Amino acid sequence: MHIQITQASPEMADECADALADSGIEAHYFSDRDYSVRLIKTGIDNNELFVAAVDNKAIAGFYWATAKGMFCRFAYLRLLAVKPHYRNLHIGKELLAHFERNGFIAAPRVFCTVSAFNTDAQRFYTKNGYTEVSKLVDLYKRGIDELLMMKTMPQTI
Repeated sequence: MHIQITQASPEMADECADALADSGIEAHYFSDRDYSVRLIKTGIDNNELFVAAVDNKAIAGFYWATAKGMFCRFAYLRLLAVKPHYRNLHIGKELLAHFERNGFIAAPRVFCTVSAFNTDAQRFYTKNGYTEVSKLVDLYKRGIDELLMMKTMPQTI
């Protein structure tokens, strides 16, 4: 399986929204499909959304990141999602690595937030070198805490 990551275009918004299906965050934040598509189009319009295509055709997932979205200096991963039938095939890891390569160009740290209820995502980011640095109470929605996670650029020898 060949995974290619490219910048998203407007006609990809619906397929990106499909990646939110059956995700830990869908029911809490993205249960309205029209809202999801509109939000994703915002990321595309801002040139901040990247897709992973499998074997040069099917979109398997995406990530949305803001280059200086954390403290006006560090890259911030706003959202990463993989379609249900492509999960556990390292597509999320490839998307995350692409985000980090771009983020580490400008600064030695990158950030993301993970919902406290989303233990699978917490495990994924921890396994990929992120550490929890803070808990943000009710950040996006009352009753749901977010964990601020950070990864520091690996030292080169």
